[in-house]
Amino acid sequence: MTGDPRTFGIETVGAAYVLRPGGYALIGNERQQVAVVHTDAGLHLPGGGQDGNESPAEAALREAGEEAGLLIAIHALVGVADQLVYARAEGIHYRKRETFFLATVAGTNPSALQPGHRLEWLSPLLACKQLREEAQRWAVDTAMPALLALSDRPDPDPSPGHRDNGR
Repeated sequence: MTGDPRTFGIETVGAAYVLRPGGYALIGNERQQVAVVHTDAGLHLPGGGQDGNESPAEAALREAGEEAGLLIAIHALVGVADQLVYARAEGIHYRKRETFFLATVAGTNPSALQPGHRLEWLSPLLACKQLREEAQRWAVDTAMPALLALSDRPDPDPSPGHRDNGR
């Protein structure tokens, strides 16, 4: 991938944006649906900011467990986009650098699920309409053919955290 990531959101002139890199999972299932997480703030893809020295893929793996109770296998990089947001409670403008990965479910871990998060499965078209962030809607739209193809593909190594690098 070359150049700057695509940017979504409205930039506030004169605001200093704090870069917040993270990893997000586009998780498909056999019913040609994509996993989304429902919170009080709305619907979003499983994922979030990187902790410490985590890579975007490691953040996506961890967050899928914390937000959806899922152990996932990452198959491919979908793309990178920036979402501009203002965190009112913190008084900070963030440039969320969201790295998106295509993934499938390798298992479940309900004990990892954080309170206030509920997993839902939606068609990619419905997810594109209901996800809160533009960057995440773009990622689902971009990955839609690959998400639909994953539903027909058995995962030969269903071990949690497995990465097949897009074979």
